[in-house]
Amino acid sequence: MQITAIIIDDEPKAVQNLCLLLEKYCPSVNVIAKSTDPVEGIGLIISKEPKLVFLDIDMPNLNGFELLEKVKFTRFEVIFITAYQHFALQAIKISALDFILKPVSIEELKQAVKKAEEKILVNEPNPNLAVFFDNLQQQSPYNHKLALPTTEGMTFVNLEDIWYFMAEGNYCYVVLANAQKKLVSKTLKYFEEILPIQSFYRIHREYIINLHYIKRYIKGRGGQVELINGTVIDVAARKKDDFLQIFQKGK
Repeated sequence: MQITAIIIDDEPKAVQNLCLLLEKYCPSVNVIAKSTDPVEGIGLIISKEPKLVFLDIDMPNLNGFELLEKVKFTRFEVIFITAYQHFALQAIKISALDFILKPVSIEELKQAVKKAEEKILVNEPNPNLAVFFDNLQQQSPYNHKLALPTTEGMTFVNLEDIWYFMAEGNYCYVVLANAQKKLVSKTLKYFEEILPIQSFYRIHREYIINLHYIKRYIKGRGGQVELINGTVIDVAARKKDDFLQIFQKGK
């Protein structure tokens, strides 16, 4: 499958380098246009309707997020590119969008393109962009919506509606406040890396819990936590001291 793509980055050398990497390592990507001017980039996206856009975040006059807000055509995937640990990377991750840090890693580029290919096959408007903009406007990460890849497709849930995550091999269950339990095709490690650390904590190799729903701590070698819905979960002995410090701070 050939993927039509546009590159928008205010650094000419960065555009040239990305073109070379895509040509060599991602032959399925066909770069049909490129621009160092974000305003021109808007016109290119609208007129050429690419399947994939490589978009720099930090550009003068119009940054990557502002550019996307001005584009109504959303049947494309976005891979953000940035030279900085940007403040919005948390919102990008939680919305199941992709980003690559400069200098561009070949492996990260190949992985991001592969994930984009899988999404492009669906050939539907990209709901992740709308969720991303909603998350970006939230002052607290705890108010973000989290993208959950399930067997039915992508489901979005509010972080505040999640009780805990439970490992299930290379998958995991997400248990919600309405007593629903969703099987998700991601590992606990994936969620551990993207969830806000002030609200979620991995207390055991098989569990990540929402710290806001802890009712009490039960003493023991590692101990246990009881959530306000009555669920009791073990705390790993090696996690005990670190967890208790967090638990005491939150009280």
